[in-house]
Amino acid sequence: MDMNNGLGDDTICHILSFLPTTEAALTSVLSKRWRNLFVLTPNLDLDDDHGGEDFIDFVDRVLAVSSSSGDLPRKRRISIKCRKSIKDDTGHVTRWMIDVLKHGVQNLYIDVIADDVVLVPLEIFTCKTLVELKLAKGFEAMIPGDDVFLPSLKTLCLHAVYFYNSGYCVLEKLVSGCPLLEELTIRSARWQSGNFCCIVSSWTLKKLTIEVRDAFDNWEISFDTPSLVYLEYSDVVPRAVPVVNLESLVEAKLGLHVRLMSSNPTNLIKGLRNVEVLEISSVRTWELKQMKQFVEKLSSLELVKVLAYATNDKKKSRITKDLLKIPRSSKCNIKIRFCEQARPRKRLFFIKL
Repeated sequence: MDMNNGLGDDTICHILSFLPTTEAALTSVLSKRWRNLFVLTPNLDLDDDHGGEDFIDFVDRVLAVSSSSGDLPRKRRISIKCRKSIKDDTGHVTRWMIDVLKHGVQNLYIDVIADDVVLVPLEIFTCKTLVELKLAKGFEAMIPGDDVFLPSLKTLCLHAVYFYNSGYCVLEKLVSGCPLLEELTIRSARWQSGNFCCIVSSWTLKKLTIEVRDAFDNWEISFDTPSLVYLEYSDVVPRAVPVVNLESLVEAKLGLHVRLMSSNPTNLIKGLRNVEVLEISSVRTWELKQMKQFVEKLSSLELVKVLAYATNDKKKSRITKDLLKIPRSSKCNIKIRFCEQARPRKRLFFIKL
């Protein structure tokens, strides 16, 4: 212990940074000097598999020490994850977010399971220090009018986050307030109320993931993202894609479902003309027709890899013939692999230029 006491606080914090925060916190009982040192480590990872009052009390104590010390480093990642349900007052989670924002946190990850919804504080939409923000499972939010401004944010990931705003596109409002945004991920059954035209417009965005599992009436989407190099998009094919500016796109992963009377993928296909790697997944019976559109329109294709489900030789032969009948350039080869054990959730089509 005497040798450890001879170390400076910075050295001790560096050593503690290699431990999970829950283990580093155990050193607080060694002496009065060690009581709060674990809080001053570069990162705080407050993860728990059990949840309940003990975890809430632990997070409260850690953040209280940070506030009282007034010495929470600005270059800090704070991660709060709870795999078991947080019961009763979910206001704890909202308060945690407000507390860490006051200390200039740069990277904030919160993934909790709660019995009730967790409200996102308004302060998060005007935080000047956030560089990376990831929220998952059960959050609800209201964008504060025209006051969205996250000048340092480069990565935004929202998983099952619902916005009460209606009358305008929440996604457009968020992106417009993030002048440095490079990566955006939206995964949700439905992320806002009302019908709207989704517009993603950004000159800085390089990676975009949109996964929607609910059909929207009057659904349209536009991609005005000239610097985008990776796109992952799963949804019902919209009735229109008015703007498709994907000049820099190199790789795309699409999970598209067609509404026979309303879906129109024509403009989207045109926008993929520069793509080098394309993966298409589908569970519908019309995927051969969908593949035909892509193979015909994307003249630079050289290789199409197909994973298909078939339980006997007759089905394999029929699928093979149908695929080989698809019109394509002479340099485009089709390779087929069959799955016989169990029907996969999705049939995957890997298309590489």
